Amino acid sequence: MIGMASTAALSHVTTGATTGGLDAIFEAINSDRGYSRPKEGYWHQFTAVESPDWVRDAIIYEVFVRGFTPEGTFKAVIEKLSYLKDLGINCLWLMPIHRIGQKGRKGNLGSPYSIYDYYSIHPDYGSEEDFEELVKAVHNEDMRIIIDMVANHTANDCPLTLKHPEWYRRDECGRILHPAPEWHD
Repeated sequence: MIGMASTAALSHVTTGATTGGLDAIFEAINSDRGYSRPKEGYWHQFTAVESPDWVRDAIIYEVFVRGFTPEGTFKAVIEKLSYLKDLGINCLWLMPIHRIGQKGRKGNLGSPYSIYDYYSIHPDYGSEEDFEELVKAVHNEDMRIIIDMVANHTANDCPLTLKHPEWYRRDECGRILHPAPEWHD
């Protein structure tokens, strides 16, 4: 988190210009972005969901399908499941597997966190059937599979920007304000 704060904002933490602790870090990261702290007691209105028992003993391995194998496909991940199982992994955590937006894309391939369509499968990874095959193969290895659900960031050209413009913070000219400068995609 601190890597996203400006040097000027961080100087408040190191010079003692803030109260210190987590409050100081929050202020350093967010003060120059126009974010304000939630009102006192805001977080206390929510009740934590109890984690399922399997989570306590989970050995989770995060997989970026595009970079995990030279092929960068679900089928190639399936070929590596026994290797991961031998390492003691009992849960795969897939980074986003959805289509990536085009507008403002980072590099040629784009960031997997710049989701265009939450109901899609990135075509480079394979088909929906390939994904279903991966899920079955993971379960056949007596492992679990979870997906990184990115709810706080979409692609600039995601249809939700038009369907639900109220979900996006905007500047005085109507341009989307990104949560962090490096999330411009």
